[in-house]
Amino acid sequence: MDASKPERTTLYVKAGPDGCSLGDCPFAHSVQMVLQLKGVDYDVVPCTQETKPQWLLEEVGGKMPCVCHAGIPHTETSEILSWVDQEFPEPSLAPPENLTLSENFRLFFGLFPSLARYTKNTDPNQDSDLKLDLQIKLSSLRAVLGQVNGDFLCGEKLTLLDCELLTQLYILENATAHFKGFSLADFPVTEEVRMYYEKGSALKEFMAGAYPTDVCTWGWGQARGDS
Repeated sequence: MDASKPERTTLYVKAGPDGCSLGDCPFAHSVQMVLQLKGVDYDVVPCTQETKPQWLLEEVGGKMPCVCHAGIPHTETSEILSWVDQEFPEPSLAPPENLTLSENFRLFFGLFPSLARYTKNTDPNQDSDLKLDLQIKLSSLRAVLGQVNGDFLCGEKLTLLDCELLTQLYILENATAHFKGFSLADFPVTEEVRMYYEKGSALKEFMAGAYPTDVCTWGWGQARGDS
């Protein structure tokens, strides 16, 4: 193995405003949640563009999050999550092979782009349309959750899908709430998406990989072009 690469399983992620602590990234958050659920012993290395190791730049173009395990780097969040689930088989986090469920889940796959567009927008003339688009995506998610018998997307069993979705909703509850004054708190306490997030975000594995709320607003403030 390249001597410059870590011997232990290591996750390389975006650094926060101080350049060395955990930065804002829902994708890294989801990877950490899965590693935590699997009980993997791993290190986290926050990086700026200037502090990325040379091998990371040369082998994967500096892409993060990146998990280096046994000298092999893994990038692209969905691929990392699938790899972790196969490499560390217990407990299985794979969603059930059910075409109906898969079809329903397509309804919320556009949630993150809608959430990002609305949160980053600084043009007041576009806000109402962007908010409506996000509300439609949340309504689609609500419909899916309303059909499920259990606390999570596939029922009582937490899956990779939950690890991706819950970490995206973390942005809504922090950055979107901060910049737009819109969050799940605007919905009744019995609303499905709100209850789903409250249950999932209380998990110790979710909290272990979460970056601070002020780092979340810092990162999205940068994306908005705020000084």
